[in-house]
Amino acid sequence: MKPSGGNPHTIARREIIPVSAINSARYTESLLCAAVEYGVMGEAETAAVQGGLFDLLAQRLDHLTDHKSCTVRTEIAQMQLANLLYVLDMRLSAEASPDGAAELLLSRDLSVLYEEGLRRIKRKQDACMMQYRRMLSVFTALPESVFRRTAVDGIAAFLKTYQPEYWPGECVITADYPLYNPVSDGLQGVSFVAAYLQGMSEEAAFLSRFKPETLTRILRADNRMYETDAANLFRPMFTSVIGMVLLGKPFSAWKYGLDAHDAEQLSQMTFDGDVLSGAFLRVKDYLMLPRGCAEYCRRALPKLLREITAAQAHGVISHIFPCSGRESVQDNAPVTNVRMSPDAFRCLVYDLRECTSCEERAQLILSRAKGIEDIYDILLADDGTMGEADVRCTVELLSGQDEALVWLARTLAASQPFQREEERRLWRILCISQDRES
Repeated sequence: MKPSGGNPHTIARREIIPVSAINSARYTESLLCAAVEYGVMGEAETAAVQGGLFDLLAQRLDHLTDHKSCTVRTEIAQMQLANLLYVLDMRLSAEASPDGAAELLLSRDLSVLYEEGLRRIKRKQDACMMQYRRMLSVFTALPESVFRRTAVDGIAAFLKTYQPEYWPGECVITADYPLYNPVSDGLQGVSFVAAYLQGMSEEAAFLSRFKPETLTRILRADNRMYETDAANLFRPMFTSVIGMVLLGKPFSAWKYGLDAHDAEQLSQMTFDGDVLSGAFLRVKDYLMLPRGCAEYCRRALPKLLREITAAQAHGVISHIFPCSGRESVQDNAPVTNVRMSPDAFRCLVYDLRECTSCEERAQLILSRAKGIEDIYDILLADDGTMGEADVRCTVELLSGQDEALVWLARTLAASQPFQREEERRLWRILCISQDRES
């Protein structure tokens, strides 16, 4: 059969330097070594390239010192050499093959290749800025967290201060947020930021598939201090919906998260790559994940399987699948110096109206409320959201948290004589609860 297009008698050129011989993080250095090893360059040609590198380094140091100094510290020269090689890496790695890159080294002036590499870096910087601006509305819509602060502030600071003309390989960025799929080792400068921003964008695209109140519920079930801790937000949301699918829960129930009973069921399951892949396909279809986000999730599956296997072996499956049920609530007694934002409070009231049972409302209140003051306001709401059975069930869930119950009773007692039925109702239920405890 003749090859399609071109001269049918053309024989494909056999590449000499294998791709496996190239280290993508140190492209130019590894290319030189491989070119010598595979006979693409001789000693004289290698010496000429090395001489050209040192001549170019001298030019860069002269530019850096504004032509006012003929000597620089050794560490500065070493840093500039690393920056120079990074720029050449950007140009040479754009070639279709290592052989093509080696030909460029032999046939083109290094200063020309440097300028072409610098232009590629600036285009990548511009592309990062465009992606950042495109994703900014998604970043700012996420709950307050290290993720949001890193995305909104850290990346913006880098893009505004990055100067590829002077220090192209440097990467001064506050990247406190840990991606679930880490950036490849060895990336420098804008290459690192581009990969990091891409990872954050894919995680944000996944998180944005959920309402803010659902995010808050599940993230707080996983880590009550998620707003201040440098913890990954993608993992608890991803594992939660995977768990929902494996348990056969309907899509409408995903917003409530998993409970302790669900975790017990999951701990009895057998997990492998096929099980997780099948569950992920349903998640992808339910959430209508874009291609890049879906690929990011798919790459997360092997790591997730390792974590689940380790958690099962140690009997701590709930460390992987966050649970917002009774056990999680009782382990995290509400504090009295933190309040929900007005918007979060309104969202909670809206969700309470959609609940179908007293137990569901009570668990939702204790998983979402940031402090006992929030619970107090909800229990005394006069808009019909909470019935007597709902209030009683919520107080029962607080049993064992003496400090919280005492605070409720003292605060309510201070408002006597009671003017509203909601106050009398709560007082009656608290008294009954106290008698039962005694």
